[in-house]
Amino acid sequence: MTDSTSINMKPGAAILMALALITTTFAGVSYADPTTGTGAMNTIADMDYDELDMIVDFDANGTDYTALTAEIHVYDDDGFSAWFGPEDMMEESDNTSWNTHWADISLALFFEGSIDASPMADEGTWYSVDAYVNDSYDGYTVGHAFTEICMANGSVCEMPTLDTEAEDTFNEIDVDGDGAITGQELIDFMNEQRYAENESALNNTEETELLEEMAMWDTGWTSMDGNDTEDANDSMLELNEFLAWYYDGDDDVDWGWSVEAMLDETGVLTVMIYNDNGNISYVQIVILDMYQNELINETHFPADSSDPTNGFDDWTSPDCCADSGMYTILVYLYDENDSMIGMEYLTVGEMPTQEEMMFQMFDLDGNGN
Repeated sequence: MTDSTSINMKPGAAILMALALITTTFAGVSYADPTTGTGAMNTIADMDYDELDMIVDFDANGTDYTALTAEIHVYDDDGFSAWFGPEDMMEESDNTSWNTHWADISLALFFEGSIDASPMADEGTWYSVDAYVNDSYDGYTVGHAFTEICMANGSVCEMPTLDTEAEDTFNEIDVDGDGAITGQELIDFMNEQRYAENESALNNTEETELLEEMAMWDTGWTSMDGNDTEDANDSMLELNEFLAWYYDGDDDVDWGWSVEAMLDETGVLTVMIYNDNGNISYVQIVILDMYQNELINETHFPADSSDPTNGFDDWTSPDCCADSGMYTILVYLYDENDSMIGMEYLTVGEMPTQEEMMFQMFDLDGNGN
């Protein structure tokens, strides 16, 4: 089994596949996906800003645990670090819910402080959160999720989203600042992007195709209360017309790279990185086991004639993942300027049963007996 989530880091406008990339943000959302059963052990951490609780949900996937606890680690890039919990996890009573267990961990002290202590959190600062689900019987971590939290003036922080990036792109194209994008402004913007990439300007055919695509979205817009309108078929795009184009077809954008992973029955892990547009200068490959132990953390460059076997194109580890279980693969992609242009999050393997985990715990020499 292999599951994956891509995070594309290079911002831009997705009004056309030719119009660069859109940043996808995962702030406030765990990597796990309960609807598909993917992610690290089916664990999700989600912040309830009204109650100031971190809610940790977990799916035992058929394993009968005696008792589970949840704890969270809150930290930032400036050295702040604090742990909260552990809290006993409760069994989910709603049999229609995807999860089997849940726990609420209070972060009121972190955000609001107390009579005797100031808040730990700085206003408007985003903090990373690792949530762990632990098996109280043997102390093993059986679930993990990541999210981010931030509050300012008593509410969740605003952060750059696709909306703000779209508006920034709109304003960048709208050079004269009149609140509407003309065909010439769009052509000029596209050519600026091409010049920045050392590419030639649009030719006549490409300009025509661009203007035809633009005309398809010149359909007008009216606010719900009817007070604000944008005219249709006026050979220009105002903001809301532009937003409709900006978001259309984002799922079809060719990012120029892709990553796949395969774990065979003998424990050989293969990570295949396809550098379709040649923008990847090097990658960092990190492998974690199901207890979040780091097994591999390596940097690799493309294979070349001097060393054709050491490239990232078809990376293989014959011995990292021989034990049964689930493994997390993080692949960070960088360009020649050392800027991260993307990240791929994948999981391979299967969640072991309680009996298999107990066997692995006592099989100290790893010989299978």
